[in-house]
Amino acid sequence: MNKAFLAGLVAFLILAISLSTGCGGSQPATTKATQISSGGTSKAGIPVKLVFVTQPAGAKAGVPFNTQPVIMVQDADGNKVDAQATSVTIIVYSGPGGSIYGTTTVDVVGGLATFKDLSIDKAGTGYVLIATSRGLTSAKSEPFDVTP
Repeated sequence: MNKAFLAGLVAFLILAISLSTGCGGSQPATTKATQISSGGTSKAGIPVKLVFVTQPAGAKAGVPFNTQPVIMVQDADGNKVDAQATSVTIIVYSGPGGSIYGTTTVDVVGGLATFKDLSIDKAGTGYVLIATSRGLTSAKSEPFDVTP
């Protein structure tokens, strides 16, 4: 069980006990909400989508990009989610026909999929990559060029 689930369960039990102890006698039922926090950070929800947080850039044909893409797993509200046992795959979505090389599937660590050695073999303009992961909405990169 994760911390967010346990915190919610404890808050529910406190509310349930508070309600049940006030409903049997002459005392009116009272509701008392108790907020439980684990260090002041908000908790992310269920992973639903991928987002490029670092766009590929500095691409030269056959050479790893100077700036490698980084993909974030997010919940519906745009919060980063540490989706354990999840991997992200990047392929060429559109462009002038080049192929992508390098490690195209990486594991998500701390909510991020960080690519390290991607390259495209053919120079051209307007390449777009797409990041996919089973069960999550995919993400497309901004168009970028690959120089000769």
